Amino acid sequence: MALGERPPGPIASIVRCTISSTRAVNYAPRDIQHWDLLMRARWNFWRSTAVNNTEARRLLEQALVVKPNDSSSLALLSFTYMSDAWRGRADDPERLIREANRLALEAVRNDDHDSHAHFTLGTALSCINKLGPAMAEQRRALDLYPNFAAAAGELGRLLAFSGRYDEAMEQVRRAVQCSPSDPHLSLWLRSQAIASFVDGRYDEAVHHATEAVSKRPDWFFNYHLLAACQSAAGDIARAREAMDEARRTMPVYSMLTLKVGHPFADPAHLERFVTALRAVGWEG
Repeated sequence: MALGERPPGPIASIVRCTISSTRAVNYAPRDIQHWDLLMRARWNFWRSTAVNNTEARRLLEQALVVKPNDSSSLALLSFTYMSDAWRGRADDPERLIREANRLALEAVRNDDHDSHAHFTLGTALSCINKLGPAMAEQRRALDLYPNFAAAAGELGRLLAFSGRYDEAMEQVRRAVQCSPSDPHLSLWLRSQAIASFVDGRYDEAVHHATEAVSKRPDWFFNYHLLAACQSAAGDIARAREAMDEARRTMPVYSMLTLKVGHPFADPAHLERFVTALRAVGWEG
C-alpha cells in the first residue's frame, strides 16, 4: 500500500470478496437493484399520500421485473391496493381488494414460511370480511415469528371487529410491547377504540380514538372513528367537530369504502357504528 493511501474499509473488502465469486458477480447487482427499489417503495408507502402510494406501486412493479415472484415485493404491492381502497381513492374499491388478495396469495404461495406474506394475506382477507381465515393467517404469521408486532396488532383488530374485547386488548398490548414506537401504533389504538365501541364502553372508546388521532392526525378515518365514539358517548358537539375535520381531509367517504376497513362480524355492530356517524352528519 502506497504512503498516504487509505487502508481498505469494510465496503471495499466486501467488493473484493464479491469480485472473487462468480456467483456474486452474476447476482449481486440484481439483488442490490431490487433492494434499492423495495426500500424506496417502503419509504413512499409510509408517507400515506395518494402520490406516494402510486410511486410505491411503480417502484414495486419495477422490483418484480428485477426479481420476479419476490414475496416481500408482492406483499407490499398488495398493501398499496388495500391502501387506495381504505382511503376511497377509486370508484371500484372491490376491484382493488381482489387484486390485493391475488397478490397476497401469490406471496404466500411463493414462500409459505414468510411471516409478512401471511400477515398481508390475513389483512387482505379481512377486507372481504373473511374474519376466520384472516385470523388464521395472522396466527400463522405469529407462529413463524412470535415477536411480529404488526401481526399481533392486526389480530387484535380482527378480534375487536369480532366483538372479542378481552382477546383484542391482549393482542394489542402484545403488539405495543413488541414495538412501542411502531408506525402501526395509531392502527392499534384504533383497534382498542373499536373493541371498546363494540363492547359499549363509549368513554373508553373516545379515549383510545383520541390517542389514535394524536398519533396520525393525517389519517381521515381516525376522525370518523373519533366522531362515531363521541357521538355514541353523547358528546355531540365534539363529535360534529371531529366529523368536520373528517370532511376536510376526506370530503367523500362512502359506505362501500367504510366497509372495506371496518369488517364488523355482527351487522348490528356496523349498524350501531353507522348510526352514530349519521347522527353527526355523515352522509355515506
